[in-house]
Amino acid sequence: MEEKLIISVSGIRGIYGKALNCTKALTLGRAFGLFCKGKEIYLGADTRLSGDALKHAFTAGVLEAGNNLKDLGIVPTPVVEFMVEKNPSHCAAVITASHNTQEYNGIKFLGETGTFLNEEEFAEFLALYKESPYPDNRDPGRIEIAPNPFNDFAATLFSLIDIEAIQQRKFHVVVDPCNGVGALYSAQFLENLGCTVTMINDFPPGIFAHNPEPKAVHLTDLLRKVPEIGADIGFAQDPDGDRLVLVDEKGRIADEERGVALLLGYLVERTKKKNPVVVVNHSTSSLVDYACRLWGGSVVRSKVGEVHVVTAMRKVGAIAGGEGSGGIIFPEFHAGRDSFAGMALILECLAKKKSLLSDLLALLPSRSLIKDTFPLPDRPLGMLFAKIEESFPKIPVIREDGLKLLFSEKEWAHIRPSNTEPFVRIYVEAENEPQAKMRRDQIKEIIFRAEKNKTF
Repeated sequence: MEEKLIISVSGIRGIYGKALNCTKALTLGRAFGLFCKGKEIYLGADTRLSGDALKHAFTAGVLEAGNNLKDLGIVPTPVVEFMVEKNPSHCAAVITASHNTQEYNGIKFLGETGTFLNEEEFAEFLALYKESPYPDNRDPGRIEIAPNPFNDFAATLFSLIDIEAIQQRKFHVVVDPCNGVGALYSAQFLENLGCTVTMINDFPPGIFAHNPEPKAVHLTDLLRKVPEIGADIGFAQDPDGDRLVLVDEKGRIADEERGVALLLGYLVERTKKKNPVVVVNHSTSSLVDYACRLWGGSVVRSKVGEVHVVTAMRKVGAIAGGEGSGGIIFPEFHAGRDSFAGMALILECLAKKKSLLSDLLALLPSRSLIKDTFPLPDRPLGMLFAKIEESFPKIPVIREDGLKLLFSEKEWAHIRPSNTEPFVRIYVEAENEPQAKMRRDQIKEIIFRAEKNKTF
């Protein structure tokens, strides 16, 4: 069976050498250059070993389209987003498969606003890729090796936080960047905040020590190391540096959902705006609603995907946003998920509150959010969603992004196709794990019966 590219507004991903190769990367580069209509293009990459080959092929396509390209080298995705916001006459791309495993690589595409292409923009770009037109009578573009922008990125962030409060606390932190871009940048970044830093899984860059999705099952080294050396906090980053997971001083993971809820609640508390609003997607825990209400804010929800969250943030004037996958968006800095902003803000929070991470996490109530998947079928999902909805006739639903069932304020289920992998995702949250598992099993049984009976 031929491997297929995973194509969505989150970018294009595939197994390197199978679904994604240099020939496709060249065509993607040419199409993106044509889409950008002569604008200069920033290009960054994470540390994946297949990155060089794809980067050179993609660059050739961009140049063939007549665009100039500024090569930023190996940098975090948030740095590329920051550069485009700072220089809005540019577009950008990043060679990365984010949290996907070692055999994958991909390309993320950013428009001139510094965020991922929205659905209309991505459809326009995808049409160019599929048509694969050659540019007419254009001179080729040129390459510029751009100065590394990370110091400017960090200095801008530091100007927006209470750096002195953090430095006075003299935190000891442990960081697991999973051999990604954080291996090159996180230690110096945190040392400049006055931290003592212990890095693990930082060498060699590009050969991942574990599955790079920052989940507890993959972070055993970090969970052990933090209490072993008496550190104050642990940080796990994904390979391109946009996702962040927190580990408390006792070596317990504050999973992505609790970490995002805590950070968004803190940003609500620290803002000077009246009636602050944050935006998260429909799959993010209701803990965000609790945390924001606790500190005087409210929550708006969007479709899953960073571009959808950012679009909604700009529409409602949100002071912050994020996704339960571990990404915090701090628009005062730039409008993209950012593990470096997340690290700085949680350290500021701990410093100003003179608290331990475990104490702050204890302010949030118990919730159990189960995340499950099943293979993406070749058939449209509309009939399956209808079958699930029919099974819960009195339950309110949201159809903005797949199907979301609202059993109560504290219990919901969300079923939708993944943006980044060939799966349908099932998210179920309840007050306790048995209830969440019961509801998950109930929904999966409906899906199993529908497949068995071929009713969708």
